[in-house]
Amino acid sequence: MVQALFFYGKRKNWLRFLVCFLRQFHSMLRNDNISITFSKNYIVSECGSICCTVGDFLRSQARRFFMSNFTKDEELIIHKAIDVFGQKDRIEDYSDERKKHGIHVVACENHPRQDVTAYATLGGHQCPTGYTVGGIPLRIEIVGACHEEFGIYSAILANCIFHMMKSHVSIFPGAIYKDVIAVLDDSFHMQHILLIPPFLWDNFSTIELSDKKVTFLQAVPISENERAFALEYGVDSLLSRFDAEQVNVFNLERRSVV
Repeated sequence: MVQALFFYGKRKNWLRFLVCFLRQFHSMLRNDNISITFSKNYIVSECGSICCTVGDFLRSQARRFFMSNFTKDEELIIHKAIDVFGQKDRIEDYSDERKKHGIHVVACENHPRQDVTAYATLGGHQCPTGYTVGGIPLRIEIVGACHEEFGIYSAILANCIFHMMKSHVSIFPGAIYKDVIAVLDDSFHMQHILLIPPFLWDNFSTIELSDKKVTFLQAVPISENERAFALEYGVDSLLSRFDAEQVNVFNLERRSVV
């Protein structure tokens, strides 16, 4: 059974960041030959001018440190998610039960609306799909959004990628990943994930990496009855039901439309 394990915010990573931050801060003082002090929330030079806010300096150093842990291709995917979401609040790390496979999930709070968190996976680009665009391999990452009360949602998206990696299942618009929610928590009304072209965002366009292209599909949680309906009548018929019922796709406990 695929089990997504949460390893975000490990203490050793923050200790490493603190060491790197102090070294960078000392280097700035030495190289610029300036004397600075902290005044309330600002870093001030000896001549009295404000260099930057403490928060901005900390954030810039955090971005420099944590982004250095990713490959160039991964950074391009992260920047794409940031461009679409407008910001990046955190990057969560996941591993399978044997710690053989590891992926990341970019999270942005209060997007696309208040009390909803948007997510984008960083791992699908490692999984061959069998598709090409102009002779260039095409890979797929998964995006989605859920009410912030369902903190497990990032693990659900990670589980979809582990499912691709380990079971070598096909990924395409209309694909249904059975039990990827239930295997983590079977108490929710929604148990499976339906993958469709992103409808919450218009600008998740295909991006070019060093030796491949990456496009995106949106995860939509569905119930067992909805899965059976889609298999019998087609995904388009199910989506029509969603439109008619004005389904809240952010809610893992919503009422099934069939």
